[in-house]
Amino acid sequence: MPKQNPKHRKPITDLPKMGIKKTTGTCGVDRCSNQIKQHVAKANIDKYSSQLKWELKGSVKKTRKIGLCKEHYKQYRKIQKKEEKFTRPRDFGLEKKPSRYKSNAFLE
Repeated sequence: MPKQNPKHRKPITDLPKMGIKKTTGTCGVDRCSNQIKQHVAKANIDKYSSQLKWELKGSVKKTRKIGLCKEHYKQYRKIQKKEEKFTRPRDFGLEKKPSRYKSNAFLE
């Protein structure tokens, strides 16, 4: 049986594009009906639950990831950045800057 002619193959444009996912659904915060922009791990949201004055929807409380709309994701990131600022050691000047040349003190 002869090989299939390459001209008869399906064109690449018929295949779905890789890496592009469409998020469908509404925000996981109670009384918010905006479309989802980002998914965030529920454990991360629980860390900042005292500062975030949100109530999560009942159906979302059992899941591992929670979809947030643009507004709620912005609030979450703002609080997360404030908290991380004081926990990263490089913000306290503990990280050494890399030197370009090694010291040759051991040769002298």
